[in-house]
Amino acid sequence: MDRKANEYIRLAEEAIANHNYDQAKILLQQSLQYHPTTKAKQLLTQLMNTPDNDNKLVDDTLAKTDYYDILGVSKTATEDEIKKRYKKLALKLHPDKNRSKQAAEAFKKLAQAFSCLSNKERRQEYDNQSNMHYEDNINPNDIFDKAAYWEDEEQYEEQYEDRHEEHGDVYNGTNGSSYFWQVTVLLLAIGLVFVLKREGYFSWQSERDYSFTKTSTCKYYRITQTAGVEYYVSKKFDEEYSRASELRRVEDEIELRYLDILWKECSEAKDKKGKLEKEKFYAHNSQKEDIEQKIQQLNLPSCGLYTKIKRRITESNI
Repeated sequence: MDRKANEYIRLAEEAIANHNYDQAKILLQQSLQYHPTTKAKQLLTQLMNTPDNDNKLVDDTLAKTDYYDILGVSKTATEDEIKKRYKKLALKLHPDKNRSKQAAEAFKKLAQAFSCLSNKERRQEYDNQSNMHYEDNINPNDIFDKAAYWEDEEQYEEQYEDRHEEHGDVYNGTNGSSYFWQVTVLLLAIGLVFVLKREGYFSWQSERDYSFTKTSTCKYYRITQTAGVEYYVSKKFDEEYSRASELRRVEDEIELRYLDILWKECSEAKDKKGKLEKEKFYAHNSQKEDIEQKIQQLNLPSCGLYTKIKRRITESNI
């Protein structure tokens, strides 16, 4: 490789790290004039294909240190306001949607800010010591997945409050003790349901407006406009998402949730393949053939589909 071309690439990488994208483009173009390297072409293509608003949002997020500033909320913001703001920004910063090179870093920083401010005790500690920062080993995708179910929790709480107002005499009357135990059992059951959901035993298909499989509630077939992800909706879906902007938002959420599912399935399959290959390495010769057959039979459709869907999303943002 031409020494001068290599030096321009090094300077361009430094410019990218410092968020000087325009300068990086100039340096890469100069590098290509000396020697048309593959690395310079790839970096320049990435910069040219990354929307400016993606870079700006990522840069703004990484530049901020205050958790309230990162989420864009006031210090008096309610829990509901913090949740809604996180969900809005998470959809824009998700690495599968945002094409900036540092999107994953900004996505995790957003998750850390939300993880702190959404917890009452930690938020109080943070308010008392504004220079305090939590560096949790959190998985930002786990927080993003949970965000999809907040609406269901809010709907349940609203229904519970309405029922409380309607039957106030029962809550405060002679049957109060009996009702207390009924509510306790109900809350324990709901808690168990949330634990089972978190562990992946079932999904909230009966309470969602959409599902990736056909159910008794979600039986109307649709396909997302951007990535072509197939899903099923409830009867009230068209009414609730009649505006184009609302439909786009929910379809962005559907595509990202689907990508997360595919990624987890792909990772599990790859882990299984890795274990089999390790087992084969240490196995006796008489056992290696059987293990090799298991490896060949192991199908990784989720990995190919993940790449295909992600490419469609990426191409739509160019």
